[in-house]
Amino acid sequence: MNDYTAEQLLAQETFEEDVREPPDNVRRGRFRAGWEDYTIRERRYAPESLTQLTWTNLGYRMGARFGLRSRDEMDTLYEVFAAQHEVAK
Repeated sequence: MNDYTAEQLLAQETFEEDVREPPDNVRRGRFRAGWEDYTIRERRYAPESLTQLTWTNLGYRMGARFGLRSRDEMDTLYEVFAAQHEVAK
């Protein structure tokens, strides 16, 4: 999981528009919630809900890619995306 950069991971995802707001602790929670939607709650998002990239569905996508992980691992990957987001905007 640590071998990827945010840019590499995002390049492998399909979406029309990145609408993520600046990272903060609330968005960290949304990222975790999306991850846990996939891995713990076994929810499956409709394809049309993945056309815009949000923190929630980014977490969902990473949950689908990496499976069940600890909160520390989710937070580490969130921080990678948060740093990339700050540079890109």
